[in-house]
Amino acid sequence: ELLLANNGLTAARAAGWLPLVPVATVQTLDLSDNPLEELPAGLMAATALTKLSLARCRLQRLPEHFGRGLAQLRALQLDDNPI
Repeated sequence: ELLLANNGLTAARAAGWLPLVPVATVQTLDLSDNPLEELPAGLMAATALTKLSLARCRLQRLPEHFGRGLAQLRALQLDDNPI
């Protein structure tokens, strides 16, 4: 479980630390309430994710390939984004 809600993370900042975290084993990732306008690079490496919260960010779209490799994902929160 990795809880990073409301930390002022941008996609660029998150991309800087994601390679340092064993994201392939993270099952729950909470990035809600961060000013993310796009998904951080490296997020798709989190193949064990079962729950991903991106609520109340600034996401305007999801990449075309979003979901590929996230076969375990069961819950996705995207509420209050301008998608």
